Amino acid sequence: MIDQRWITLVVLFVARSSFGYQFQSVASSAASIEADLQIGYAAIGTLIGLYTIPGALLSLPGGVLGARFGDRAVGATGLILMIGGGLSMCIGDTVLPLTVGRLISGTGSVLFSLVLNKMLVDWFAGREIVFAMGTLMSSWPFGIALGLIVQGRIAENFGWRTGMAVAALFCLLALVLMVAVYRPPPGAAARSAGGETWWNPPDWPSLRSVLIAGAAWGCFNLALIVLFSFGASLLALRGTSLQDAAAVTSIALWIAILSIPLGGYLLQRSATPRLWANLSYVAAGLALLSLALDVWPILACIAFGLALGAGPGALTALPSRVLRPEHRITGLAIFATLTSAIMGIGPIFAGMLADSAHSPAAALLLGVAMMAACVPLTILFEATLPRASSDRR
Repeated sequence: MIDQRWITLVVLFVARSSFGYQFQSVASSAASIEADLQIGYAAIGTLIGLYTIPGALLSLPGGVLGARFGDRAVGATGLILMIGGGLSMCIGDTVLPLTVGRLISGTGSVLFSLVLNKMLVDWFAGREIVFAMGTLMSSWPFGIALGLIVQGRIAENFGWRTGMAVAALFCLLALVLMVAVYRPPPGAAARSAGGETWWNPPDWPSLRSVLIAGAAWGCFNLALIVLFSFGASLLALRGTSLQDAAAVTSIALWIAILSIPLGGYLLQRSATPRLWANLSYVAAGLALLSLALDVWPILACIAFGLALGAGPGALTALPSRVLRPEHRITGLAIFATLTSAIMGIGPIFAGMLADSAHSPAAALLLGVAMMAACVPLTILFEATLPRASSDRR
């Protein structure tokens, strides 16, 4: 019989893919939205960032809800909001419905992604956690890559509003899987729904480590966001057709779907995991720089996808090294708050840079800086790690 952990991993992978697919819906349809609504890079960057900005405000309340009502109930509520927000973006002829819908979807994604990570940690803590986290994290680029391939075509052939509706249907599929298939690990349901502790933060040394880890994960994600949000626009500006530009950009993400779980697996068994993880951040930053400078763009996307492999599993596993079970939901909420703030504000700033420079290349250079920042942040995490946690590793 298949271990329930692996069934859980598959269900969570498919469910989280809907998160990436819906997140990408604005960037993939940007050309159609810009032409229809007469807006620029800054407005598109704002719409992209609005999806994650609610996380900076709602991750902690989401943790409270998760502790009080249980992971599956909160996750299902989040998916319902993602469906409703996606459908509301199909209404109207101004930016306002997109803004409202994006905020509603983003609010749902906060609840959904927060409990999703906790579900995985509950099942895999202490057992293949880096590999499992790496596999789960690859679901986000899978959803994004799928969006890069099909959303632009849907927007061209049926209109960008249809693309938003299709993204909402993907979230509906995730909801069905969560309700019908997912089951919590033995004992976890009672603890989660019991509401014994709605606010239980870790001590300061552990909290400090969680904040550093959250900053590193936020920077890593922002670098990835600017690639798939502005990379295709940059290639199109340089003469590539929009569909070909999206296909080239998606190469990095299709490779990442395989390289991320493989990277997590190899790191789990490496004698020097921190060294390999830091080398991967440097390599990814150099690949992004190559794309920004128009040096072998296809090879740059391939290299970026390969280099991503070690990062997600390594970074998302960091909080599990310092958070005890009783602090886990609150600690992960704090981790998500900082990460969401960086991911929400960053695309807005990237769009402003692109408008100021009259080129999306400026946004990609911001991504280079963010990827490079992962190195000192992870070094700082290890240097300030509470001694008891360091001894366990």
